[in-house]
Amino acid sequence: MGPRHLQKVLWVTLLLFSATLVVVSEAGAQVPATMSYQGILTDASGTIVADGNYSLSFKLYDAATGGVALWSEQQSVATTKGVFSVILGKVNALALSFNKTYWLGMTVGGELEMTPRVQLTSAAYSMRSVKADTANWVKVDFGTAGSLACGTPLGAGPGWIFYAPNGSRRDIRVDNGGVQIDYKLYINADGNVGVGTGSWTGGKLGVLGDIFVTGNLTKEYTVGTRNNATPVAFGTINSDGTVATATPNVSSAWNATSSLYEITIAGVNYAVGDYVTTASALSAGTAAISAGSNKLYVLVRNSAGTLSQIGFSFVTYKP
Repeated sequence: MGPRHLQKVLWVTLLLFSATLVVVSEAGAQVPATMSYQGILTDASGTIVADGNYSLSFKLYDAATGGVALWSEQQSVATTKGVFSVILGKVNALALSFNKTYWLGMTVGGELEMTPRVQLTSAAYSMRSVKADTANWVKVDFGTAGSLACGTPLGAGPGWIFYAPNGSRRDIRVDNGGVQIDYKLYINADGNVGVGTGSWTGGKLGVLGDIFVTGNLTKEYTVGTRNNATPVAFGTINSDGTVATATPNVSSAWNATSSLYEITIAGVNYAVGDYVTTASALSAGTAAISAGSNKLYVLVRNSAGTLSQIGFSFVTYKP
């Protein structure tokens, strides 16, 4: 039987059988980059070919005609009563994404590739199951010292976003080929959370870097325990009423008529009963708190008890 007869033989084979993936039997095992293929070889008249070995070339394209092969390999295929089985990818791994349509081209010996190419069916696309294109959440058991790979966030190496070096912590970090770039989130076994740091034991939350809040910070408050409130503004005011340093929401001015300092806290209609404020003179003297026109008033007296222009610092809390 000549090569041309074999081309006819394999055309019949392609009509009768489809490609399927090698099944992964162990949960969590790596999905193999191979694909099984079976068929029956007959001659042009339909007679089963003699048992023996036949040289077959396989190629995968992303087009039905033309184009360049994305993958190829050659194998010697043995037949028994015409039946043959081959695992594609055994010689060259099928390192394709399988996220689009592919066509299989086959060649016998040194002959031209058979036409038309055969479009792979959905069975081959189960290779894509190794990845998740869309997911709202992922459930993972890290075990004693496991980790979860997630794409390539930075650089050309594997990127790990979850990491458990000793089973007692869960990190979200960015790596480059196994080399740590930076930590995004650290959670230890006690539930302490560190942001931008790889360790944190000082409390439930620690942040390495600046914090920006657009809303309110609320904390449990016990009446009479001022330190349990949440500060909404604080700063140091110069004796002339200008701001030396303060939170961005603070502005200040000296009211010469009333001999007091007027502090405005952006977004706050200050009322003595709604906020808790402490103030301390920066030199000999005392500072007292009052309010009016939705502003915080600070009156500073010198050691003789006279209202004076003396710098001070203050903190305003929201119970």
